[in-house]
Amino acid sequence: MSVHQQRLKIGIFTAVLSALFLSAMNVLTKIMSADLDPVVVAFWRNLFAFFILFVGFLITKKTYLMKTNRLRAHIMRSIVGTIGFILGIWMFSLMPVTEGTIIGFTSPLFVIILSYPLLNEKVGIYRCLATLIGLFGIIFIIGFDQSNISFYGYTVGLGFALCNGLVLIMLRQLGKTEHAMTTVFYFMLIGLVITSAYLPFSEKIISDQISWWFLLLLGFIGTLSLLLKTESYRHAPASVITPIAYTMLLWSAFFDYIIWNHVASTDIWVGAGVIVFSNLFILWREHKKSKKDKILQA
Repeated sequence: MSVHQQRLKIGIFTAVLSALFLSAMNVLTKIMSADLDPVVVAFWRNLFAFFILFVGFLITKKTYLMKTNRLRAHIMRSIVGTIGFILGIWMFSLMPVTEGTIIGFTSPLFVIILSYPLLNEKVGIYRCLATLIGLFGIIFIIGFDQSNISFYGYTVGLGFALCNGLVLIMLRQLGKTEHAMTTVFYFMLIGLVITSAYLPFSEKIISDQISWWFLLLLGFIGTLSLLLKTESYRHAPASVITPIAYTMLLWSAFFDYIIWNHVASTDIWVGAGVIVFSNLFILWREHKKSKKDKILQA
C-alpha cells in the first residue's frame, strides 16, 4: 500500500469518527439543555475542553501553538463562533437532533451568499443556482414539516447556520497563517471568558452528579471531534472528507430513534437531500475552479 493510500485511509477513518463524535456532542447538548441554559452549557463545555487542550499542549510540549500575532482576528472568530455555539445548543433544545443537523448543513450556503460582500470573491452562476436550490430545500422543510417544530425553532437554527457560515469564512482567512490547533485553543479560551460573564445571572444550577459527568463528557467529545476533523483534513483532500460529514445524518437519526423514539418525516429527508446535493455541487465547482486556477498559474 502506497503512502498516499495510507494517508487517504487515515483521513477517511478520522472523518467518520469526527462525524460520529459531533453527532454525539449534539445529543449531549440536547440532553443538557433540558435542565441548563444554553450559555451555561457552552461555558462548561469550553472550560473542560480548554483544560484538555492546555494539558495536551503541556504533555506534547507544543505550548508554542498558544502564541499568535492575530489576536484581534481570533477574538472576532471566537465571538461569532460562541454565539453560533449557543444558538446551536438552543436549536437542539427546540427540535430533534436530525432536523437540527440538517439545518446546520446550510452553513456552506451562507458562505456562498456572504463571499462577495465580505471577501469580494466572484461567485459563478452555477454556484449561485446551487445555493438557490439549497435555500429551496430549507423552505421546503419549513413549509411542509408537519412536526411540532415552530417557526421560532427554525429561526434559531438558521441563526446558528449563519454564524457557522461566518466562522467558515473567518477560518479561511486565519488558516493562511495560523495552525488549526491555535485557532481551536483561542476559540475555547475566549469563548470561556464570554460565557463566564453570564453565570451570575443564570437561575439554573447543576444539581446532580450525573449532569457534571455529562458536561465533562461533552467537553471531551467536543475537543476530540475537533482534533479528529483537523486530522482528517491533514491526511485527505476536502473533496473526500466533506461528503463523509453527511454521515452525521445517519448517526443523528439513529440517536433520535433509540433515545427519543423520533423518526424524521419524508418531507424532512427530501429537503435534506436537496440541501446535501446543493452543498456537494458547490464543493465540486470549487474543486474544479481550484484545479483550473492552478493550471493557469503553472
